[in-house]
Amino acid sequence: MNEERRKFLKNASLITMSALMAKACGSLEELEEIPPLVMTDNGRAMIQFNNFPALRMTEGFAYMRISGIDDPLVAFRLSDSNIHVISRVCTHRQCTVKYVRLETAGELQCPCHFSRFDLSGAVLEGPASRPLPTYTVEYNPGDDFFNVVV
Repeated sequence: MNEERRKFLKNASLITMSALMAKACGSLEELEEIPPLVMTDNGRAMIQFNNFPALRMTEGFAYMRISGIDDPLVAFRLSDSNIHVISRVCTHRQCTVKYVRLETAGELQCPCHFSRFDLSGAVLEGPASRPLPTYTVEYNPGDDFFNVVV
């Protein structure tokens, strides 16, 4: 077998393995970047909009992690003055829920057993029977940040 054919077969097998791994883990589009860790001070995490630019806009959302909170989180800007921060851990079997934008509004969906939650964490459809944990947000419209109480 010539050297070019070996290289071709090696690259083809690497591509095939990558595709199989992506299929097993979900599509490559579903893989998400690990969000930055926000540090806390005196029981509050200051979330700067310049670190999460999507939260500057109404209907914006961002995944985040905060020291002192084990769960991955998602923050939503529902209006100019209304921001929600919710755990992304499904209350049914502890899978990580994902935000899905629908025609009229968004919701959180569990990829494991298909529970659905609204943007306040309330259960829309089971098997989950408990809402997602939420966190207190302190925000003054016009500020370039908001605080999450830990």
